[in-house]
Amino acid sequence: MRVTAGLRLAVVLVVVVGAYASGVLTVFNQRYSLGFSAGYRKGLDEGYEKGYASGYDQGNSTGHSLGYNEGYSEGYEQGLDEGYLKGVVDGAGRGYTVRDPTYREAIAFISLDQTDRNEYIEEKYICQNFAADVKNNAFQKGYRCGYVSVWFPDSGHAIVCFNTTDRGLIFIEPQSDEIMMLTIGKPYWDRSKYLKPSYNDTVISYIIVW
Repeated sequence: MRVTAGLRLAVVLVVVVGAYASGVLTVFNQRYSLGFSAGYRKGLDEGYEKGYASGYDQGNSTGHSLGYNEGYSEGYEQGLDEGYLKGVVDGAGRGYTVRDPTYREAIAFISLDQTDRNEYIEEKYICQNFAADVKNNAFQKGYRCGYVSVWFPDSGHAIVCFNTTDRGLIFIEPQSDEIMMLTIGKPYWDRSKYLKPSYNDTVISYIIVW
């Protein structure tokens, strides 16, 4: 087959165009890849910086506001409660007012008090429990009542007392509501009313806790 000059020229043009197109495509791909990477990195960096700055500012502002409000509220309430309690304690004891009763008030109180009806139970509810309950009940009524620890030669006992405003100090047996004569060196139980107990009930000392 005979190749003419025109055909050879056409073939050359096709080859040249194809090579050019291939070269352009290769360069385009390379430039595109470089441009994409550079653009992606630049966009990522700038977006991160702007996003971080915006998020930090908003988060810091919101967190600060929320933390301040909650902290202030809780701190204020707790501080108010503790400050109020300390003010009451420093200014007026514990906010309670108790006083010494008159003789008549003391007798009326002990007559109405129900502690003497409790059952004496060895090692569970004994004289100390009776005395403590009467003292607490008197306190609730607004009366100052003393807890009295009494010592005998070989044992002890617990009763209560009132320092009445008109008749002075009176001692009361909380298990029977009876007024007792507590005298050091004398028997605790009145021999005109009670038989001599199996133990020595001579009062050798006593102490009052108000």
